[in-house]
Amino acid sequence: MAALLDDLTSFINDLRQAGIPIAASQLDDCFRSLLLVDWSLEPAFHAAISSTLVKDAAWLPVFEEIYGRHFYHFSQQNQAARDRELHALRNGLQNRINGTGSQSGSVLEAGQFSRNPDACQVRRNQSPRLKNPITQDFYGATWEEIRRMEAVFPLLARRLATRMVKKRRRNQNAQLDYRRTMRYSLSTGGVPLNLFVNKREREKPVIVALCDVSDSCLHYSFFSLALVHSLERFFRQVRSFAFIDQTDEVTSLLKQSNFSNLRSQVLLNADTVGDSGYTDYGAAWASFLAKYGDCLTPRTTVLIFGDGRTNWFPSRSDLLKEIKSRVRKVYWMVPETEDDWAKGDSSMESYKKHCDQVFECLNLDGLTRALAQL
Repeated sequence: MAALLDDLTSFINDLRQAGIPIAASQLDDCFRSLLLVDWSLEPAFHAAISSTLVKDAAWLPVFEEIYGRHFYHFSQQNQAARDRELHALRNGLQNRINGTGSQSGSVLEAGQFSRNPDACQVRRNQSPRLKNPITQDFYGATWEEIRRMEAVFPLLARRLATRMVKKRRRNQNAQLDYRRTMRYSLSTGGVPLNLFVNKREREKPVIVALCDVSDSCLHYSFFSLALVHSLERFFRQVRSFAFIDQTDEVTSLLKQSNFSNLRSQVLLNADTVGDSGYTDYGAAWASFLAKYGDCLTPRTTVLIFGDGRTNWFPSRSDLLKEIKSRVRKVYWMVPETEDDWAKGDSSMESYKKHCDQVFECLNLDGLTRALAQL
């Protein structure tokens, strides 16, 4: 099969493997659009593919990376080769429309890729070239994989905001006030002409986010900080703090920074390193209570992002207990599996006793699901 058609097949499978949702109807639109453009013009070829396969702009950086990997040789093809491939694609598209396939194995046959997006799961298991950035674990991620996670971050932030809006609407749904309705219906012969409802007003919580920004939690915590900040409008107030072995407030840094430079801004400007320079949750708790303890009230919900690994320093779970006694809720988001919470220098077993709920947040998907429950 011609080189470009081979690449087109592999390209679409790689897009799905990277997490880009591509429906069967989008494939049809893609192939139809390719029949209408001049393949000798690379911008037209690129536009035909991107406009039909990418429905959310947040996926464009991932799309461009995969596109460049597959079609770097585009300009090296001559017109005769493109004409042959266009003819093959036209035949394949006609077979697809008619529900038939040629014995030669066109690019559109099920043997190359399926109309079902889930079918590419088999290929993922056999040759995992690209990992889905949404389900890629934070631990062990390369810088290239982190960049792909950053590329889809705006998409995740919008998804999470949508979930929060839906949840808030559900919580605000009015319930029928039966007693008041029936009482007023007596004046109309028992016919409830006027319906009375009880509106449920849920008070917005005050959020205090505590993030471990040591090397082991570096990427995880910055994604967490950025996601919490993106949800600021859903809460009465959001205050964010970073720590290694002492705690410093970074709320103003979050407001002044964008996601691309947040990591460097916090590392350069936040005073998170104390005497030891190593992760020390006990010292961080003490520092937080001493400097910012007055921000803890019965209306406060505390979110902790970190692995709970103390480098063998005293865990000082009594200080977390003190924090819990002052606030409404304490939630901890851990970037490790529960099986690892009792291993090595982890103090999660003692910390979780003073939390209302502890979530496993191994990847962006787990993190957004946990935050959606607030």
